[in-house]
Amino acid sequence: MFGLPLKLITPCDITPSLTEWLDRATPQSHLHDASLRTLKNHRSLLHPVPNPPSSAYLSSLKQYHRDLQTLLNLKFPITDGELRSLTLKYSGSYNHEETQEGSNLLFESCQVAYQIGATLSQLAVSQDRTSESGLKIACHQYQLASGVFSHLQTILATLPSPHLTSDLSPSPLNLNMNLMLSQAQTTVYEKAKLNGIKPTIMAKIATSVGGFYATALEHLKAVKGVNADWKVQIQYHMFMFKAAAEYWDSKGHLLLATEKGSGYGREIARLQTCLNFIEQALILTKGCTTIGTEGLIDLKNTATERLEEAKSDNDKIYLEPVPKPAELPQIKRADLVKPLPLTEDMTRGEDLFRGMLSVEGRRGKERFEKAIEEAVKNATALVSTTSNGARASLKRVGLPESLQAYKSEGLPEEVWSKIHEAQVQQPRVALNGLKTDIDSKAQSCSQLIMDSLTVINEASRIDDVFARSNPQYEPINSDHKRTVQHYKNLMDNAQKSDKVLEGNLGNAATRAALGMLDRSREMIEADMPKKESQEAFDTAPLENEFMNLTRLMTIRDAALAKFMGDVESVDLENSFSGAADVDKKVNEMLASFDQVQIDIADNCGRQEELLSRVFGLNEKFSAAVGSKSSQREEYLVRVTSSYQTFNSLKSQLTEGLNFYQSLHPRLIESKREADDYLVTVRMRHQEFVENKERRERTRSQEESDAELARRLAQEVGIDDRVADRERKQREEQDAAYAASLVAMEQEELERENGEQEQQQQQQQQQTPNEEQKEDASTLSSWSSWLTGSKPADTTPKKGGTGLSQPLTQNEYPAAAAPTYQSSSGGNGDAPPVPPPSFESATQHFRTERTSSYEPPTMGGGGAILPPPGPPPPSFESVQRQSGSSGPIDENKVTRIAEMGFQKEDIRKALRDHNGDEEAALNQLLSG
Repeated sequence: MFGLPLKLITPCDITPSLTEWLDRATPQSHLHDASLRTLKNHRSLLHPVPNPPSSAYLSSLKQYHRDLQTLLNLKFPITDGELRSLTLKYSGSYNHEETQEGSNLLFESCQVAYQIGATLSQLAVSQDRTSESGLKIACHQYQLASGVFSHLQTILATLPSPHLTSDLSPSPLNLNMNLMLSQAQTTVYEKAKLNGIKPTIMAKIATSVGGFYATALEHLKAVKGVNADWKVQIQYHMFMFKAAAEYWDSKGHLLLATEKGSGYGREIARLQTCLNFIEQALILTKGCTTIGTEGLIDLKNTATERLEEAKSDNDKIYLEPVPKPAELPQIKRADLVKPLPLTEDMTRGEDLFRGMLSVEGRRGKERFEKAIEEAVKNATALVSTTSNGARASLKRVGLPESLQAYKSEGLPEEVWSKIHEAQVQQPRVALNGLKTDIDSKAQSCSQLIMDSLTVINEASRIDDVFARSNPQYEPINSDHKRTVQHYKNLMDNAQKSDKVLEGNLGNAATRAALGMLDRSREMIEADMPKKESQEAFDTAPLENEFMNLTRLMTIRDAALAKFMGDVESVDLENSFSGAADVDKKVNEMLASFDQVQIDIADNCGRQEELLSRVFGLNEKFSAAVGSKSSQREEYLVRVTSSYQTFNSLKSQLTEGLNFYQSLHPRLIESKREADDYLVTVRMRHQEFVENKERRERTRSQEESDAELARRLAQEVGIDDRVADRERKQREEQDAAYAASLVAMEQEELERENGEQEQQQQQQQQQTPNEEQKEDASTLSSWSSWLTGSKPADTTPKKGGTGLSQPLTQNEYPAAAAPTYQSSSGGNGDAPPVPPPSFESATQHFRTERTSSYEPPTMGGGGAILPPPGPPPPSFESVQRQSGSSGPIDENKVTRIAEMGFQKEDIRKALRDHNGDEEAALNQLLSG
């Protein structure tokens, strides 16, 4: 089974780059420190990569992948360059020597997903496939792995440059996906075999396995770096399962033929095709030790035995024609596996960076706030205008006071209940207490705003000053001031309303209303005009319509209050923090408030009809009772307006206090953020200065090192021009020496030609034994040339000073074996001799020409040539030889001592190298 190799992951702390990006992207980056720590901890669990991987490692990979999905949903950077100073490194899956680098979170997410797929494949390989439970787990894990690679294909297809890396591209991902599906289908095949599924279904399942392997083999052709055994193994499994499919189909044909009495020829054809596939598979195993063939050999033996029986029966009994393989119909596939989608434990995890808004998220939030604020404002204005218009219209016709005056003898009960309710609250004390609380909260809020603006302005000032003095510094982009300024504008408007409200508390109407509320019921009734005798009139219809109007206004007010409450309860930060499509999210949230606005508008539209009916009935009522009760009505109006005035003032004061109470904690948080902003600015400045100083120190050190190197080059004489000049001089000397050698050889050849004529007669008289000696001498000479050694002298010396007798064949010294064996010699598998380098060729030219060389001659004797003289000494060697016995040059000692070496060590080094300053310095530097 195939387990995909895991990538190697280089440790990397991504939090500094994310922190820097957060500082630019959101004004509240410090709120996400805990999320950054969690992210750092989760990534640290990915390395080192275990071999083999465990379930715990798979859980760590999934956990970190969930984190990355959260970041991608929050619109964290997915393109290179947005995360500064970040380099993420992974090895290739097929080739660990390959390094794959990226600097964005989409690259990181794809690499981690690939690692999850590879880990799942290895865990599936390790399952116990002899049990049904093990087969089930392996099948599920293979399908999950296939789903991961399918998911990666979908992601890469949407990118401008889909080929992220060598293994994150279409062909490798298709290869991996089909390998996983082939093995998942294999587990289905094995389970079906254990359960005794009928042969025709087994054939279809096996055909699917072979088909998946065939598809994988096609994609393998375009993938580089894969182990060479993979191709062989994939082909082997493809042929093996094709053979298995043919075998199972042959069993199906046998069952069908037994039932119908015909079809035995098709069984034979299937068995023959099965054996053909087996032979193709077995050919692949030659020279490959990683493939176990036991199961295939068993299948071959079984199929061969059955084929012989089937042929014998057909030849003797059935006499059916055997179809050719091309005439057989293709066996249909039964694909029972598929890529499974990513599970929730890979996509949904902890709420990291909760409440953080991306740039698009902030824009969406602002758009929603603006739109919903306008909607609430319009609904409030509509309700207020409609309700106040109805009350004003009713007041002009004396309703409801005229009805109350007509029906009651004294103070109407509903009027007194409201007066009493107000009196219980102690109106003067209640209003004064609310006013005092408002003043206190307003003063505290104003102070917080002033303090926050002072800190923010100071932070902005020092940041601007620092940026002007450091052009490379990028000022912090902060929304703190805009937020606090928004709160300040709200405060200014609220304080204007406070002044208006303060004036209303002290005017004559308020004093009269509070005076009425100070009186008892008896006192109020005593001042109330008496009711005069009147004709009877049925007021029930008017009262019913009036109650309908009151109920309509109550429903409208409740709907508006609910609308405002629902808007206030919306969690804007979290609503937009994870939105993939911000515009769609804004439209959905605005649409959720459409119905309540429609209900309010419909309610207001129904009021006009009700008012018309009320006014019509009131005209009849007024005509019947006349003006006899007008004074009584006016008095009831004054009584009613007293508690209405109190309730209105109390409501306004309560609303103002609620505003300050809700604003106060926000201002406290803004003050804390302003303080953090100032601290952040100072820390950024300190960090910038430290980095700048570090860069300056590094640059200074580099300049110092460069200056030292330059001085060394000048003082020691390692200047490039000097080196070039010396090299040219040496080349000229070598060329002159080579020319002298050629001239010497030419002279020797001319001398030899003269001697050859004298030796011809002697050469003809040589015995066969002497010829053999000459061949041996020649071989010895060539062997000596290859090895650089001097051959033995086998010719007698002139003047009787040489050997008295020539050496016999057995007395010849053995030639040394050459360093490299020829490819045509005894070691036929040895690689050819590599071509010499320029330096080695030059050295060979210098050494071999100076060694004893004895070319073969026509006379059979080896001509001994005197070796040429050595090349003339170079200027440096002459100087070294001449200075070896002289005193040490103290100028050289002084120059080298300036580099920090001890003078005694310098003198010793100069003596060791005969005064060569460069060689002495190299010795000192090497310790």
